[in-house]
Amino acid sequence: MALTKRIICLSNSRKLMGTCVAGKEPTEENFGSWVRPVSHRPKQEVSLYERQYVDGNDVSLLDIIDIAVRFPCPASHQTENWLLDPKLRWVLLGRVRWNDLFLFEDRPRILWINGPRTLYGLNDRVRLSKCRSLRGSLYLLYIKNLRLHVFAPGTGFGKAWLRVHAEFTYAGINYRMWTTDPVIEARYKDRGVGIYSVGECFVTVSLSEGHDDGYCYKLVAAVMTPDTEGSKR
Repeated sequence: MALTKRIICLSNSRKLMGTCVAGKEPTEENFGSWVRPVSHRPKQEVSLYERQYVDGNDVSLLDIIDIAVRFPCPASHQTENWLLDPKLRWVLLGRVRWNDLFLFEDRPRILWINGPRTLYGLNDRVRLSKCRSLRGSLYLLYIKNLRLHVFAPGTGFGKAWLRVHAEFTYAGINYRMWTTDPVIEARYKDRGVGIYSVGECFVTVSLSEGHDDGYCYKLVAAVMTPDTEGSKR
């Protein structure tokens, strides 16, 4: 029997052949609780068909959505996971304003565990063995000044080879991590290699599942600026 989870969409980030959708519940009894609907696939990404509304439109950041889910299926530190019901379509109820996000802001002391880094990142990964003690993999953060680095780490040419890293300071600690927000990636790859100031925004930061190299990766899954309000993807 399906249950209904109502969320404000705070992530629709790129993941394999689908996306990773996540949001917070605006209900009185679970105000601000995270929900990540996941599929039966090995990496649990959500397909376009599964997340489409009846009219065929894709979900957008700041949408208020009713999602049919079957049961909770937490996996290690990703305690927010719920198995979606692929037979029932998602329902768009409305949208929130950008300013409303201050009601849902998270204020952790640090972003999980700091220290390990990738070649181009900073405080952007955690050993899988350490992640097993964590309880939660999503934060909504208000950032006063976000910068995006567009660069080409490989030897190929063209936009497909560019990567976009988000750089920001949170609670006095500097972070630089890969962004998987597909709209932000496309917009800034079109601008070419460079460093771009975004200014104030909300970001959804996610701690990925474990990878074969023994690490979980911190990702900026969504970037929401004041002009995100009223826009559709």
